[in-house]
Amino acid sequence: MVTAVALFTALAVLLLWGLSLQLQRQLRDQVLERAQLRSQQLADAMAGQMDTSLAVLDLGLLSLRTAWPKSREAFDEVEQQVLATLPRGLVSHLSVIDAGGTVVYNNLGVAPGTFVGDRPHFQALRQGGDRLVVGEPVRSRLTGEWLVIVGRPMFRDGVFAGAVHFNVQSEHLA
Repeated sequence: MVTAVALFTALAVLLLWGLSLQLQRQLRDQVLERAQLRSQQLADAMAGQMDTSLAVLDLGLLSLRTAWPKSREAFDEVEQQVLATLPRGLVSHLSVIDAGGTVVYNNLGVAPGTFVGDRPHFQALRQGGDRLVVGEPVRSRLTGEWLVIVGRPMFRDGVFAGAVHFNVQSEHLA
């Protein structure tokens, strides 16, 4: 009788242990599924936020490039309006580049003349038609900061006349 009780006890312990291991696996799988779902939701939210930021930047660039050939006062007014609509800290500065790749204006007050014509983002704007270009992170030649250049080409009579850039803080994007 003692042997039978010991056997049944051992069998019950083994059964409970097996069930415990199975429940742990199920619980782990559920936690992983939830974590994956949360990660996907977070990634979707971040992608939506990035899409919105790029759309706002693009609208600003379109407004700025339209205002550029006009008077300096008109450009300054549009610049202030556009920058006021952007999230604080998103944009380090904006710059206007001529067709040759030389910065002719920036809102930092740094003297014009910095050459950016060799940068891939500028070359893409020069070659690529009327589209928004988001460059890879680069170290700014004006500030020394790591920035992501978001730009639009400017055209005069259908000919490439330069570009307008927002210099976006890489830390803000991260």
